[in-house]
Amino acid sequence: MELVGSMEPPGERIVGRAAELAAIDELIAASADGRGAAVMIVGEAGIGKSRLLAEASARASAAGMEVLAGRAVLGGGTYRALATALVGRLRDAMLTEDAELRPYRAALGRIIPDFGPADDAARADAMVDPAVLVGEGMLRLLRVVGAGRGCLLVLDDLHWADPDTLAVLEYLVDQVADQRISICGAAREEPRTADQIERVGRRPAVRVLRPARLDSAQVAELAGDRAGVPLAASTASFVVERCDGLPLLVEELTAGMRETGVDLAAPQEALNDIAVPPTLRALVDERMAALAEEHRRLLHVAAVVGVDLGWDVVASVAQAEEPVLLAGLRAATRAHLLRAEGDELTWRHSLTREAVLAGLLPPERAVMARRAAELLDGGGVGEADVRAAELLAAVGERERAGRILLRLARHDLARGALRSARALLARVEAAGAIRVAWAIEQVRLLTLAGEVEAALRTGGQVLDTATGDEYVELCLQLARSSMAGGRRMAAIEYAERAGRPHDPRFAIVRADAAYSEGDPRPRSRALRRRRISGGCAARAGALPGP
Repeated sequence: MELVGSMEPPGERIVGRAAELAAIDELIAASADGRGAAVMIVGEAGIGKSRLLAEASARASAAGMEVLAGRAVLGGGTYRALATALVGRLRDAMLTEDAELRPYRAALGRIIPDFGPADDAARADAMVDPAVLVGEGMLRLLRVVGAGRGCLLVLDDLHWADPDTLAVLEYLVDQVADQRISICGAAREEPRTADQIERVGRRPAVRVLRPARLDSAQVAELAGDRAGVPLAASTASFVVERCDGLPLLVEELTAGMRETGVDLAAPQEALNDIAVPPTLRALVDERMAALAEEHRRLLHVAAVVGVDLGWDVVASVAQAEEPVLLAGLRAATRAHLLRAEGDELTWRHSLTREAVLAGLLPPERAVMARRAAELLDGGGVGEADVRAAELLAAVGERERAGRILLRLARHDLARGALRSARALLARVEAAGAIRVAWAIEQVRLLTLAGEVEAALRTGGQVLDTATGDEYVELCLQLARSSMAGGRRMAAIEYAERAGRPHDPRFAIVRADAAYSEGDPRPRSRALRRRRISGGCAARAGALPGP
């Protein structure tokens, strides 16, 4: 049983998971009868969540269902898990023209921008929660894909998913009850996403599975199964003592003993004297030590940067030539640190990466992180840019990280991913380095979310510290917030405070305010506005309009 943090084909027997497999079988059978439901597998790393997802995929396929599988990755950006599940399907020419999907192409385009909206699908009611629009588009896509057969959506590593993905998942699990659609997800219990994962788990159609650690008999059974022979009593006791019931450690320890030539079926008198480590960390350290220094450096960089962006990125940061890269990858695969997964090469398990990362000193991690961030930050909004921001934040480069996060937040706001934008802006605020720029986008977000009072309060707190173009932009956002809250006079005041009488954006605000209910402005207030605008033109720097 390969326990990796990604989809993999099942092949070996699963031990100690009878209840979980029964729940998966019930999910598949119910879907065949048109009673869709969801299963969430929640537990610690190494407990076997991904293996259960792989088994669910195999059983659903054997039952004739269509299976779409995706996974979130650390720093993967908005909708990553959904995008990896749908990317192949949304490029299907037949789906492109499907009548049921046509009204939701714009919403699905938020997941895969290349999908593109149809002419009559570009409209999207700004008052509708984007998660509802995307979720309904997803629901219809799953229904079309699984027409006549049913469909299973499999999502792994949801503890790394963005808030908008989890919001769409929460919508989906409420809508599948009368559909031939099932959902199976897995997540660790981590603080960042614990509340949203728990909220999904409380939905009526969701069954939460929490696999327990294996007991002594199950550990011995699993080790014997992987060894291919029944374990001697002394060997079984050794494995039970060292693995704490974690299936991943059982398999790694058993494999390590076999590699050192231990006869697992024969009684052993000095197992503690052999070079078999008690934990995964020690096992990984041992395997890393066996590699050449230049190959260890590659894996250290891969642990810092991640491998999902491509091994060419890892090689560039490590300053390794292609022959060194290829030789290092082969050596790491032979050492059971990496494994081939289809056409990709990835970590044997997410815990393997964490163990490699733990072997670096903080200054070493900082040097690699800065070099990687400089390489990855291309001024865009892709996964590489997300990773660059995270790397910079991790080593204390708060302003640089904040600027990238702000750019990503603007992108999410533009496509209606308000939850992800809110999370990004919270990280910018926590950095505390670019407060005015943060406030501009926070006002925009709160206005779009209908929280006008909070928007005006947020902008007002920093308006006196803003200058130049940032001052003008903040005035514009506050004017728009005022209009959204029905405060026409305040909107006009903010437009005039900006000191940009010829800026067409402010002309639009003034026109909207004037035509909303007429313009019954008292003379005294008009005079006060003129005094304000005269005094604030200097603050705006008398800059020309954009």
